Amino acid sequence: MEENFIIERDKDQLSLKGYTYETSKSNLPTILPKIEQIINKSKYKDQFISVLFIQENPTVLNNDLLTREATNVLNNIFGNKTVTQAHGQIPYFNDDFCYFQQKMPGVYFLLGVLILQKASLL
Repeated sequence: MEENFIIERDKDQLSLKGYTYETSKSNLPTILPKIEQIINKSKYKDQFISVLFIQENPTVLNNDLLTREATNVLNNIFGNKTVTQAHGQIPYFNDDFCYFQQKMPGVYFLLGVLILQKASLL
């Protein structure tokens, strides 16, 4: 966990704000104690009052069947092994698509292009 905080002062109150991204619901209960531990080891430990969890964004989880179907369609159009699947979270990424997926299964993917050129030896 990074120790990068945004420090804000409002009259007599000092606030340390940080952003943490976690995809595993089972890890959420461990986050606040880790943050408390980091603060208690910092120069702000004597001013520390509490840690507050403000926002929880669901993680985008693609539907397995739809992911396979989308991969097959793209491979049929562009050739086998065109699609590269990456598993895990893209750092600092979550958007409102996860809310759509709560109502209807879906597939979220990123589109990229890799151009290979032959190197010419002169």
